[in-house]
Amino acid sequence: MPPGLLGGGLLKGPPSTGRTLRNNGEAPDPKALAERQAEEARQRVDGWAQDAAATARASGGLVHPYFAKLQKGFAKQLVDPPPLDMKLLASRAKREQVDAIQRFGKTGSPVVSEPRDLRLETRNRMQAAVEAGRAANMYMVDVTAPVLALAAIVEVRQARDGKLLDLKVLEGSGDPKFDVWAVSQLKEALAVADPPQQGAQGAGLHDDGMASRWRLEEYLGNPRVQIHLIGVY
Repeated sequence: MPPGLLGGGLLKGPPSTGRTLRNNGEAPDPKALAERQAEEARQRVDGWAQDAAATARASGGLVHPYFAKLQKGFAKQLVDPPPLDMKLLASRAKREQVDAIQRFGKTGSPVVSEPRDLRLETRNRMQAAVEAGRAANMYMVDVTAPVLALAAIVEVRQARDGKLLDLKVLEGSGDPKFDVWAVSQLKEALAVADPPQQGAQGAGLHDDGMASRWRLEEYLGNPRVQIHLIGVY
């Protein structure tokens, strides 16, 4: 910050970690350039590996039960969200329609294929085999699915005793009112949440703190807001 700007540099912060490249007519050192590219590639791969492991722990149910209790507390707090912005909802619907048309042109199907759940498929086959031996009454069922209005992803960082250190929105929903409301509700839920048991061990619990990522979804239905654990680090 120049010393004469904004009253002598009132806006102070950490030193910049960026790089300034100047074109002085000389070619960069090939060795230095290769080392820099290798380091950037390593950081990207490490980040992908960490995200994949965090997602696998959450989706596979390998996390400590503390996070399941935390999810229940979040769900109880996430009620009465602000009214939906119908303009944003219409814009989202239009964008999804365009995406579906593009997918149809590329793949022949407007639907994004979901990852296979082999455990669920095995259970369904076993259940089908059992049901095949006897007749079953058919009932009228409601097959309508709730409509997803918006979604956001937040990251929660906590100390080992459960105290909140940081809560930030990684991917906004597109509706700032919803994002602000969600962050405030999650903070209130964390303020009254029970801490992890002393000496407890398990995926996601670390002596130097805990980090988890959550996906919040608002639907045109009831319950309006749902929250899902998508990763523990």
